[in-house]
Amino acid sequence: MNEIQAVSRYPEVIERFDNNDLKLVQKWFEEKLAGGCSQVNILAKLDMAKVRQTEVNAFFENNLYSLRYISDLGHIAVVAHSKFIKTLVPIDNLFF
Repeated sequence: MNEIQAVSRYPEVIERFDNNDLKLVQKWFEEKLAGGCSQVNILAKLDMAKVRQTEVNAFFENNLYSLRYISDLGHIAVVAHSKFIKTLVPIDNLFF
């Protein structure tokens, strides 16, 4: 299992993103909504070396979860190397 840390008010995935991390992030997200937040803003800082270690199943489950709760998401910001962002934009355009 990968370590996920609760840093102040948000989770931080330290290494690769796996199914255990997915459950913890979902729990955090649902707690934010239950706590009265009308929308949750997300900042994702991606390290290419660690993204490659991400479990494929967790990645797709996270995307499906995000689509289910799209109306509860506020701003989503992704910080990564420009080459990775160029790869993400066409994928993002398929959904939004």
